[in-house]
Amino acid sequence: MPYDLVWCVTHALKAFCPECKEEAVKQLTERGYSVAEVSARLRVSSHSLFKWPKAVSPDNS
Repeated sequence: MPYDLVWCVTHALKAFCPECKEEAVKQLTERGYSVAEVSARLRVSSHSLFKWPKAVSPDNS
């Protein structure tokens, strides 16, 4: 996992930048990691992680 992905988290708000969300989604979709693995590494709930693909993908409507 890229070092900057871990440290892009702001400690007070636990907010992830769009680039970090995109990298996390790639770990799920392209690299084959499970939601449980990625959410544990990033210390984010799996519920939040499930919403990230929509947050980083372009709107198709």
